[in-house]
Amino acid sequence: MIAERMVADNMKTLRQKVYNMVETMSDEALNALFRYMIEYNRQATEREQRILKNREAFEDLMSLVRHAPERDYKKELEKSREERFLNACVD
Repeated sequence: MIAERMVADNMKTLRQKVYNMVETMSDEALNALFRYMIEYNRQATEREQRILKNREAFEDLMSLVRHAPERDYKKELEKSREERFLNACVD
């Protein structure tokens, strides 16, 4: 509760500072700030769209994942050795 109030007070102070800065800016500086904000919002929107597209692609890939059954490596090794040595004796 106290932390939320501190954040709210800090935001109120920040808003007042920004408002005072904007009030004292020249028209040219205000126009530049406005263009900057538009460009920033455009890039943020593109970034969000790119993240969403990548997340969807990742989810598509994850939907294709299949889990392999557990392997018995000792049994496979034993079978491989039997095949190898039995074939060696036959030659």
